[in-house]
Amino acid sequence: MRRLFASYWTAAAMAGVFAGTAGIGLAQNATLYALNGGSASISAFSIAADGGLSPITGSPFSSTGTSPSGMVFDPAGRFAYVTNAGSNHVAAFRVSQSGALSPIGGSPFATGAGPLQDAIDPTGRFLYTACNGSNSISAFTIDSSTGVLTPVSGSPFTATLGIGAWDLAIDATGRFLYVANSFGNGISGFAIDPSTGGLTPLAGSPMGSGFFLPIRISGNLLFTAAQSLLFSFTVGPGGSLTAAPGSPYAVGALAEGLAVDPAGRFVYVTGIVSNNVSGFTIAANGALTAVPGSPFAAGSGAFGTTTDPSGRFLYVGNVFANNISGYSIAQSGPSAGALTPLAAQPFASGQYPSFLTAHSLPVPPVPVLGEWAWAALAVLLVAAARAALHARRGSTSS
Repeated sequence: MRRLFASYWTAAAMAGVFAGTAGIGLAQNATLYALNGGSASISAFSIAADGGLSPITGSPFSSTGTSPSGMVFDPAGRFAYVTNAGSNHVAAFRVSQSGALSPIGGSPFATGAGPLQDAIDPTGRFLYTACNGSNSISAFTIDSSTGVLTPVSGSPFTATLGIGAWDLAIDATGRFLYVANSFGNGISGFAIDPSTGGLTPLAGSPMGSGFFLPIRISGNLLFTAAQSLLFSFTVGPGGSLTAAPGSPYAVGALAEGLAVDPAGRFVYVTGIVSNNVSGFTIAANGALTAVPGSPFAAGSGAFGTTTDPSGRFLYVGNVFANNISGYSIAQSGPSAGALTPLAAQPFASGQYPSFLTAHSLPVPPVPVLGEWAWAALAVLLVAAARAALHARRGSTSS
C-alpha cells in the first residue's frame, strides 16, 4: 500500500511539474549576423554553447541593396532592418524561428543619402537612420503587424546635426536620441516625441567636440570613440552629457567598432589599424579600467564587434581578412572581462564584414494544457503505477 501511495504522489507531482512549466518559453536560440559590405550580403550563424558559429540554412542572404552597413531588430524579434549605404534605403525583413531572413512587402524604404546605422526605440514604434551623405536623420514609424515603415512627419531631421552623421543610439527610457558626427561637432542630442516620433534638439546640442564614429548606450552611460580614444559620459535626467572621471581613454589605432555586454559590465573597442580589441570594466560612474591582458589581438582590419545575447562571447569582423574572430569573455575573478580566442576561430564570412550584431530568437512556448487535461494525465500516470505494482506482486507470489 505504501508503494501504491508513493506511486500516486509521484505521478501527481510529475503532473504538477508539467503543469507548472506549461507556457514557459524554452531556452533561446542565438544568431549572429555579419553585414558583408563588399558582397552585399548578410551572413547568419547559429551560436553554439561553446561560442562556435555555424551558418544557418539559406545564409548568406541578400541585403537587397549595396554596401549594407547597419542592422537592428524590433523588440519582439520579428522584424530586422538593414541600412544599405550605397542604395540610400532601409531594407526590411521578417525573421523566422531559425533566424532566416525574408523581405517584407513594400521593402525597401527610401532614406537620405548614405544611410549608415539605425536604431529602434524601446517600444518598437520608431526607427531612426543616420544618413552620412545628407547629414540628416530619417525617421519612420513601424507597423507592428507588418513591419512596414512610414516616414515620420518632419523627417528628415537636420537641426543641430554636425557634419557626417555616422551612428546613433537611443537611451533606455526612449526619451533621447544621440548622433555621433564623424567630421566634427561632437554629439548631437534630440528629445523624442513619444506620440509622433518627431525629434527636437536638446539644449546645448551638439555637445562636446571630436570626430566620433560608433556610439552605444548602456543604462545611464553613453560611450563613443574617436580615432584612438574612447569617451565615457553619464546621461543626465534632461539628456545632458557629462564626461565620466578619467575620460577619454586610449584604445587601438582608428577605433571603428564598439560593444557593451548586456549586463553593462564591460565595453570593448576595435582598432582597424592596430588589429586588436581593447577591453574595459565599467564603474557605476562611467569610469573605465582596462581588463587584464588588454588589448587583445584580432584579425586584419578589426572593424565591427558585438557580444552574444548572453554576454559570454565577443565577435569581431575582420574586413581585410573576410572572417570573424571569436572570443570567450571571462565572467568572474581577477581576469573578469578578459578575452580568450575560441578554438575554432576565425570563422569565414562574406567580403568585408563591417558590421556585426547578435540576436536572440525565442522558441515558441510549450502549449498550455487545460486543467482537465492535466487531471487526465495524472489519472493515466496513477493507473500506470498501479499496473506496475500489481505486475510486481504477481511475479513475487509466483
